[in-house]
This record gives sequence, C-alpha cells and structure tokens, in this order.
Amino acid sequence: MKTKRDLCHLLPVSALLIALLLSLASCSASKESGGSEPVTTAENAGEPASVENEDNMAADTGNEDNMAADTMNLSIRSGGLTIDADEGSIIGLRSDGTVVAEGDGVAGQHAVSDWTDIVAVDTEKYISIGLRSDGTVAAAGDWPDEVLGWTDIEAVAMGDWHVVGLHSDGTVVAAGDNKAGECDVSDWTDIVAISAGGDHTVGLRSDGTVLNAGGVAADPSSFVKFNMEDWQNVVAVAAGDNHTVGLRSDGTVVAWGDNYFGQCDVSDWADIVAIAASGTNTVGVRPDGTVVAVGDNRAGQCDVSGWTDIVAVAAGNFHTVGLRSDGTVVTAGVYGEDICSDWTDIKLP
Repeated sequence: MKTKRDLCHLLPVSALLIALLLSLASCSASKESGGSEPVTTAENAGEPASVENEDNMAADTGNEDNMAADTMNLSIRSGGLTIDADEGSIIGLRSDGTVVAEGDGVAGQHAVSDWTDIVAVDTEKYISIGLRSDGTVAAAGDWPDEVLGWTDIEAVAMGDWHVVGLHSDGTVVAAGDNKAGECDVSDWTDIVAISAGGDHTVGLRSDGTVLNAGGVAADPSSFVKFNMEDWQNVVAVAAGDNHTVGLRSDGTVVAWGDNYFGQCDVSDWADIVAIAASGTNTVGVRPDGTVVAVGDNRAGQCDVSGWTDIVAVAAGNFHTVGLRSDGTVVTAGVYGEDICSDWTDIKLP
C-alpha cells in the first residue's frame, strides 16, 4: 500500500531455480487436472456476484455478521512504505534515509546504496523507486524517464510496468505501460493513498471510497475491470497483480479480483491494522503484532503464524517480509529466513 509521505545482492541460483520450478509445476498441475486459468475470461466482466467462475474471481466484501461494532476506529493510513517486496526483490528504508536491498537485482534495481534523504520506497520486477523528502523521485533499474522529473510527490506506487505518484494536492500522475488504462488517473482528485498492481492502479479518497484504473488481464487483448464502487470506510488499500484488498476502519478486510489461490478469502479477518498483497497472496497484521496470510503457499510464503512483534508487512509472489518494532526484519518463502537477518534500524511506519 502506498500512502502519504514517511511511508537485498544477487539471488542465489538455487533459489531462482526453485521459484521457476514451482511456477512451472503449478501450471502443469492446473492443466492436467482441468483447473481454471488464474484469471477469468472477458465474458466474466460483470458484477462480482454474477461472475461465471466464482472460485477464481471473487468479490469478498466481508461477513456482515462479524462487523457489528466499529471498535477499532482506524484512521486513513498516512505513513509510507519502509519495506517492500516483489517476486525477486526486497527493499528496506533505514531510519537515516538510506536504502538496502536483497534478492535478484539483474536489472540494476538494487543500485540504491548511494540514495540518501529517502522517506519511502517501492520495488517491482525490474525497478526500485525512492521518494525523497523534497518530493522528487529516485529510481534504479528499468524505469520510465518521466518519473525523474516529477516534483511535489508525497507517495509512490509501482505496478509491473508502470509507476504512480501522489501529489500533495490529492491529484495523481502515472508513467509507463498503459495497455489496460492503468495510467488513466489524470482526473483523480481528493486522493490520500495509492497502490498499484500488475495492470491496475488504486486510489483511496479522503471519504474512504476507492477508485481504480486498469484491470485484470482476461486474455492478451482484453481486461476485466475491477469493481470496488461499493467499498466504504476504507483506510488502506493494497493492490496485488490481479486482486485488490481494502482495510476498513473497523479492522475488517474486503477484497476483489482473482481468487485462484484463495488470496481473496479474507471475510473472516478481524482486528487487522495493516495489509499487503502480492500476485497470489494477501497478508494482514493484527494489533498484537501477529500476522495472518492467505493464498499461494508453494514456497512457504504464508508460513507466518509464528511471527510476533510485527508492525508492517510486504508481500512478494514467493516470499513475505515482516518488519519488527525493533527495526529488524523477518522473512518467509523462497529466500528462507536469513536473507535479511543482518538488517537493522529499518524505519518504522
């Protein structure tokens, strides 16, 4: 989730091979068993309740029986990302404004050691982005040239091939791939937080409602548009590749989009204070610092039930990252538990 201001080194060859093999095994198993593709067809682009394959495209608006009292009274998120993860990278912001990174930096997205005065970070595929305290943007890897000219930015977000920035006046700017309309945000106003998924961008308004640009790829030539028009009282948003998650002010969670791995099965979540989403997972933090996760667990990325003292989380396709209250980091998934074990003084949200 990319919100207002204040928001790892080469991947071992064995880890990369594991990730590739897991992905290939999943695709093969799906085809042999006659399973559905991860995204729906264009014919399923109606209201969420009328989607033909409800196992794969879900609109999980929460269990109203579990929402009797708005006891948590969370406010709209105003802090920025200090840790983030994608399928090949983990990035962290230190308290002194410098940045560290681990994972697969094949496109140069880990060339961040000289960054200073950074207040928020994000990473996706082949790009890392840093937001400076003066509202300008630093970038490493294969980035759109336009972002280096942005000013007065208070939050940054990244999809697979596009970058989004939130201005201090609540308007939004975007650059990069626009094949699904994910960069069509020039008319957005009154936005207080942004997030970006594979081919879509999500904006949270100050009144707790949500805007979306772009969609889920149903096939190479068409996209299913996201439908979050009925979401209310949302205080945080997190966009995965093909699904979006919203945190309500009462600590319950809503989700819409691809549910192939069960990443939208969040209707029974309660007392959640922070969320994150990857291509195939959704992660939530409870007030007591414990963590809950749903979705793909082929690499052990959902094995987070033993985590404690967590204040923020980030999700990649094959790994999950947790930030402890002492500024250290714990990980689960394809990288194991030790890839960021030497990180200290990571900035708290």
